[in-house]
Amino acid sequence: MHESERKVDVRLALRAYQAVVDRGQRDDDGYRLGDLRVQADFDGYTVSLSDGRVTARVLFHSRVDVDAPSGKALEAFVDRLRRAVA
Repeated sequence: MHESERKVDVRLALRAYQAVVDRGQRDDDGYRLGDLRVQADFDGYTVSLSDGRVTARVLFHSRVDVDAPSGKALEAFVDRLRRAVA
């Protein structure tokens, strides 16, 4: 997949992270809301969001690292993030 297709908006990711923390259920590794699971590193500088297929990590300086098997999986993941903040 081309690099430009692997983008996740940092503001959307952070808003979705907070929505899952606020409305989701806590578990051993973080929080879960529907298919989304989120967690933060011990220092809070890195947060991760995953739906089981795609993982997005918001790193220091608001850089987002995305691991997605396909463009279609990434599109479904971004839709999940949008629904979480709606």
